[in-house]
Amino acid sequence: MKNTTPDAGPRSPYDPDPTGEEDLWFLPELDAAEQAADLPWRVADVEKSDVETWRAAEAANAVALARAAAAFGALDERLRHAAKGAHHRIGLMQVAELSWHLGDRLTEDRIALFLSARITRAGSDIAGFARAGWAHRRLLDGQGALPGALGEFLGRVPVPEAAPRDLIERPQGAEFAALEDRFWAALAEMQENHPITRAAYAWALWHRFDLSGDTARIEGAVVVSKIGAENSRGGARFLPFDGATPIGAPDVQLSRFCAGTETFCLRAMMELDRITVWQRKATAATAHLSGRTPARLIKALSIWPMLSAEALELQTGASRAAVQRNLDKLSELGLVREVTGQGRFRMWKAKG
Repeated sequence: MKNTTPDAGPRSPYDPDPTGEEDLWFLPELDAAEQAADLPWRVADVEKSDVETWRAAEAANAVALARAAAAFGALDERLRHAAKGAHHRIGLMQVAELSWHLGDRLTEDRIALFLSARITRAGSDIAGFARAGWAHRRLLDGQGALPGALGEFLGRVPVPEAAPRDLIERPQGAEFAALEDRFWAALAEMQENHPITRAAYAWALWHRFDLSGDTARIEGAVVVSKIGAENSRGGARFLPFDGATPIGAPDVQLSRFCAGTETFCLRAMMELDRITVWQRKATAATAHLSGRTPARLIKALSIWPMLSAEALELQTGASRAAVQRNLDKLSELGLVREVTGQGRFRMWKAKG
């Protein structure tokens, strides 16, 4: 019987001679110039510039780009004259949109409950909520992502090069710095193109260089949103987009990116219209009520899509009894609705 197990001991007289690599017919033939460690198939060249392809994509998507730019301009102008709460609500919508496409699957209501009163369901992914909270703060602040300061913008903490790390985590240290340099260098070649095109290209680059790893791609989405808001006149602090993974040729990616931006901007303006109408209606309907609590409840519910009585107590500064009493009055007037159907831990939102 032949000894075919490598670790079974010394070879027997019946074992065949080992076959040399030159006789292994199933191995591909490599050119003399190729290194022994090279993969035997073609791989994508991350260093190869595709700027001209993206410029051609911009020309091919001129109409879609114009529609997205017009929708963003309208939202920007609307937010310039809106109250601070409008920015907050649109930011929540954007974070929920990104969260859905990037894997955390957090709805706008759940993010609102977490940010307002740290309310979560049992077994919730706290890390996902933390990422959503970070994204919301970063989207609404006035700070932009600048070359050489990406680590500071993302809140990365410097680590020693010798520090242990898990290979599936996001890049850090010198590796992150090198990838950042390549990211900004590639994006600089698109400086003359429209900011929305540059944002779409930045989203593709972020995935190409894998600057966030698999679990924190919302970082890249926030950076891209800031890059795309270059033409903002001070209203919209970020460019909305859906966060879908960039797949396909550049013209396909840009078309999808523009469609996502246009759709979100139109939806955001519809939501602002709805809340503005409700706020005016609620203010008129509660004019006869005494105290400051009704007005504070109306303001809080116009900012947050859903709140608990506990969260409303924190938001308004009123006592729990005053909050509950006035919520009952608003409910009787048809201005708010309770959405949980429970006797305890009830949640409220604007009705209309």
